[in-house]
Amino acid sequence: MITHFEQNQSLLHILFAYVDSLSVGPVPAGTGRPPICRKALLKCFFLKTVFQIHSLRKLTRFLHQYSLFRAFCGLSTVPHISTFSRVGTWFREKGISLIYEQVLQEMNLGLIPCVLIDSTALRSSLYDSQAKWGKSTRYHWYKGYKAHLCSTPEGVILSYAFTTANVHDSQMAPALLQHVRDRNVLFSIADAAYDSQHIYEAASAYNIFPVNPPNPRKGKQTKSSHRRVLSNFLQTTFGRQWMKEHGKIEQQFSKLKDRGLEQPRWYGQNRYLLHVQLVLLIHNIAYLF
Repeated sequence: MITHFEQNQSLLHILFAYVDSLSVGPVPAGTGRPPICRKALLKCFFLKTVFQIHSLRKLTRFLHQYSLFRAFCGLSTVPHISTFSRVGTWFREKGISLIYEQVLQEMNLGLIPCVLIDSTALRSSLYDSQAKWGKSTRYHWYKGYKAHLCSTPEGVILSYAFTTANVHDSQMAPALLQHVRDRNVLFSIADAAYDSQHIYEAASAYNIFPVNPPNPRKGKQTKSSHRRVLSNFLQTTFGRQWMKEHGKIEQQFSKLKDRGLEQPRWYGQNRYLLHVQLVLLIHNIAYLF
């Protein structure tokens, strides 16, 4: 653990410095105990994510054992596991989204020429009753979830969605685009799985031009003017260059998984969702420094 801390020391300093700049209220005291600052608890969750501590019980045990980390998070005593569970629910349902939006605002991204859209498979435990079976290029059939991302080519994640593995990629694209509708996006780039009329209509409503190869499985059964325009556009030098950009999101998925995005032994959709939210938030905060 200590060696792991040294490797991630600079990242933790960045994360904790950013948390200190936030305006986050304390956890309401419901049992007579004094309220605990949510900033300190968020630092604990960041510590759990960076160190890949697999459960809240192990986190509390870790904080009891190492007073250095306890002080680093701004705690004099270790909160009860029920406190971590309660505040974890608040972060999952509300807090992380608010902080995530604030991080994006502080980036001042301005005009965004294009965004990249794709999903990645996240395996979970075979004993996870909430996970579903799905199919991926790498794993073939697997049980777990999916992380759907919309990011810039530089790696900033603008919007995301978390679903079970049986949800098709194209179903989440309109929601991803809706979250970036006010960010001056010109093009969205995806693979052939996103060749769908409802995506074209959603993108058009947000003044975004979707670029993706026509799905050969659909053949000529889908008569769409947008597909005809795309077929010609992708033959141009400009179109081929845009499609090369899509490979960058695969590189992002690889980096995120190296940082622990996928946890094949985990179970529980809410637990996995909070973990994914924290990994993506940490990823974006690092771009501010």
